[in-house]
Amino acid sequence: MNLKKFSTIIFFLLCIQNTYAENTILRICMKDNLPLSQIKKDIQFIISPEDTYQIAKNCLEIKTIQLRETLYKKFFKQKYPRLQIHSTADKFDRAECKLEFIKKNRTQVKTQQAWLLPKYKNINHRQQQGEENIIKQLYTLDESPASISIANHKIEVFCQVRKTGYQIQLSTDSLDLSLVSKFFLKKGETKHIGHSSKKTSKDNHQLSLGGVKWERNERAQNFTLFIRTKE
Repeated sequence: MNLKKFSTIIFFLLCIQNTYAENTILRICMKDNLPLSQIKKDIQFIISPEDTYQIAKNCLEIKTIQLRETLYKKFFKQKYPRLQIHSTADKFDRAECKLEFIKKNRTQVKTQQAWLLPKYKNINHRQQQGEENIIKQLYTLDESPASISIANHKIEVFCQVRKTGYQIQLSTDSLDLSLVSKFFLKKGETKHIGHSSKKTSKDNHQLSLGGVKWERNERAQNFTLFIRTKE
């Protein structure tokens, strides 16, 4: 065998290996009220440490490699023949939601100082303001639950791709974050979706030869949250 033929065979084998090592997502959807807990239990003898899975509404999504995809498909077709099985390796390459979250911070700090004793007297009064914009990106597959953390607030995101934009549902457990829960986001659109406010104050007293000095620091942190499509 000459060198050229040998090189061609090696190249062909590498291509096959790379193809079967690529990640794929299997999506198994239930029509009946079949318990997901039972299905997850049944696949434990197949699943490998490198595989991951999550629940998306009435579907179970398994991220694996194409080489192991065949094992999953054979198992589900034999064990649960009525289930719908789709794969990104098939002609089911789902669209992607590309989103940007823009957090606009505004901080205001007020400091007030005064003598309390022997006689009340204002000493100083200061006020400072600052603004900051933070942008976070989130890419998620169509109809796949995702989450993003913004200022220690965890936001759950469910996005559905439509022809002219995204149908989006948001939720959070944070009590001090107000969110728009459901809306349609057109392509190229920026939308206000929430806000949060937090105020803190602290008093300090200092005793000195001149009397008693009092200081109060008040801090107000507000942010508004926007979302837009990422092209």
